[in-house]
Amino acid sequence: TQRAVGIGDEVITGAGIVGRVVAEEGEDGELVILESTPGVRIKIARQAVVRVLSPRSGPEATTADVPEPEDRTE
Repeated sequence: TQRAVGIGDEVITGAGIVGRVVAEEGEDGELVILESTPGVRIKIARQAVVRVLSPRSGPEATTADVPEPEDRTE
């Protein structure tokens, strides 16, 4: 399950954090960036993902499908 997690998937971690995968980092993608709400992103170990709640909309989902967070600084 963890290796199949990809950009666009909505997942839940072992700590109960729910978010959408917006990027992968590290060798072999061992880290993923989750966006829990617009503009709130965290980096986690792929192994922390325990379940996919909602798979990406299609196999061609990429980071281009995920909107960038708004700049809320003024």
